[in-house]
Amino acid sequence: MEFREQVIYQIQECLFKNDVRCGKKTSIRLSHVVDNYFCIITKNNDYNFFSKKSPNELNNFYSSIYQLLFSENFGGMGCFDYERVPIPESQVIKTNNIMNTVNTYFSGCLNLILVEYNDLQQSIKPMAFFTYKDNFIWNVCTGIDYRNQGIMTMLLKHFFQLYKTKKLNYLKLDLNNQGLSLVLLKKNPEFKSVKKFYEENGFKVEQRKSDRLIMKLLSS
Repeated sequence: MEFREQVIYQIQECLFKNDVRCGKKTSIRLSHVVDNYFCIITKNNDYNFFSKKSPNELNNFYSSIYQLLFSENFGGMGCFDYERVPIPESQVIKTNNIMNTVNTYFSGCLNLILVEYNDLQQSIKPMAFFTYKDNFIWNVCTGIDYRNQGIMTMLLKHFFQLYKTKKLNYLKLDLNNQGLSLVLLKKNPEFKSVKKFYEENGFKVEQRKSDRLIMKLLSS
């Protein structure tokens, strides 16, 4: 088996370990970013990314995706903890439904996950994540252990390259040369630093609303 085929096979093993199954209209592609970093690109046309035949207890990879999104008691360590009220530790297990939560963030979208591949351990580690739909970037998230290291910049720039060179056309995205837009909520505790990050990467404020900004990166 060639090295490229070996990497693809091992990443597939991580994705589908524990008999995880995707919906019939789900596609998963792999794109090499640089060195041992890869971008997993998923697209699904159904509401649920996972098939009903998937186990309730998802494998380590998807559990790690959940941990990027939310910390155990929503205390601020997860990307979207600010969207939920912190809860007592005794209620965490009942509240956290990993499969339903990941389904919510993977529903009806193009999803891009930056992973680090470990050849020796034959494992992948999710580090950053965002979704794309209808010319908008949503749910931008970098794991707390990987922030301020250029990880999200790496993922976004890889996406921009795929976007500009039309290498995602096989996914039949409705780009229409309208550029890329995103919504930045003002209640995000990292609002100022995130806004600065996007401005440094070419985004401009297109609309200002009381609770959010709409920023845009023109395709030309």
